[in-house]
Parts: sequence; C-alpha cells; structure tokens
Amino acid sequence: NNHANAISAGMAATDETADTIGGGNSQASGSVQDSLLTTSSLVSALASTNVIVTTTNASGTGIGNITVVDAITWSSGNTLTLTAANNIYLNAAITTGTASSKLILNASGSVTQTAAIGGSGGVTQQGSGTTTLSQANTYT
Repeated sequence: NNHANAISAGMAATDETADTIGGGNSQASGSVQDSLLTTSSLVSALASTNVIVTTTNASGTGIGNITVVDAITWSSGNTLTLTAANNIYLNAAITTGTASSKLILNASGSVTQTAAIGGSGGVTQQGSGTTTLSQANTYT
C-alpha cells in the first residue's frame, strides 16, 4: 500500500503536507494546514497498488477534512482508501476499477457527496462517522 497525505487529484486535504506517491509510503510531516495530491499521481499509483489517503499528521494545523475536487477514475483492481480525522466531501465523481476494486470511506466525521460514485468495484463505509450517499450512484 502507498500512503499519501492529502488528497488529490483533485483532492484537497486539511492537516498534512503534500507528498507525492512514489515507490514507497509517503508520510505527512510539518506544521501545515492544507495539502494537495494531484489526480494524475493518485491514478498512476492506483494502477499498480492500493492507496491510502489520510489526514493523520500530529504536527498538522488543519481540521482533518478530505475534499475530492476533481474526478478520479482508475481501471485496476486496487483499492482507494480515504481516511479523514474529520469529514470527507465527495464533490467530484469517483469511478472504481474492476470488480475487485474498492473505494473505502473512513471518516470520524461525516461523508457527503455532490457527485456520483460509479464503476465495477464496491464501496465500503468504515469509521465512526455517518455516510450519506445522495447521488445516482452506479457502483456494484
């Protein structure tokens, strides 16, 4: 698994430093409020491995939200896990890969959406927060 702090590609996360996803785990560090993980970096990583995007950073000054601001689509069987210390906002479409792929939404706050989730993979809710999926989702 690759760990990346901040979200992506169209995602913005509060509470960590921007790290690129490469051959190993990326860890957030430093006293920063916002991070950005580009969609191209995220999708590239998902082509070959599971990816965990998290707002965990003991030195961070943000509130721990993840906001998806650009569409994310991958075609592999890998899993994207979004782990937020606070809320997850799905403001752009997410399209999972093959039937074995997964989108895992893990928030201690709420998960809300203004854009659909689609694709052949599944969606799993984790964490103590409330997940409200209010769009015309087409995932399997």
